[in-house]
Amino acid sequence: MRRYLLSILLLGCACLPSQAQSHVLADLSFVRFSISSMGFNTVEGKIDRMAGAVTFGPAGNIPVSCDISLPVSRINTENESRDEHLLKPDFFDAAAYPNIRFQSQSIQSAGEGFSVDGKLTLRGVTRQVSIPIKAFPTGLAAGIGIVYTGTFRINRLDYGIATDTGTLMVGNEVEIDIYCVVEDK
Repeated sequence: MRRYLLSILLLGCACLPSQAQSHVLADLSFVRFSISSMGFNTVEGKIDRMAGAVTFGPAGNIPVSCDISLPVSRINTENESRDEHLLKPDFFDAAAYPNIRFQSQSIQSAGEGFSVDGKLTLRGVTRQVSIPIKAFPTGLAAGIGIVYTGTFRINRLDYGIATDTGTLMVGNEVEIDIYCVVEDK
């Protein structure tokens, strides 16, 4: 009788829906950002080599969580001296805080995409953000499955970035565009 119950229990566990995890393809994934400078100029930049994973539910095509990070050292504004300055303690303080991290807390269907709510950590400060995301098949080679894109804004002062810099020199609002490619499961 015990063997019979154990067999049923094991069979039942094997039939439960499972979650699958797909990794972010670092060579293809990045964020772009833009912020006003001097009141009349816009500085644009990119941070590449995004890493992390997206977990999908039993249906296989709907994400249920993600954990993503970006190395601050990969910041690129096409101006080497500015990039070096952005790594210093008054901006990103890359020596103390080498990564930017986003951890989802909930993902909900929203229109043609998803609303991803989670914790964004910059410079050791964590704040709640909500990111509207759309998903597209890549149409690229096998193993390269889904592209997630989204745009959201943050206030740099909320994260302690360049708090001694006047808002005329550097705007407060940063627009962030995400381009995240996830491997095919």
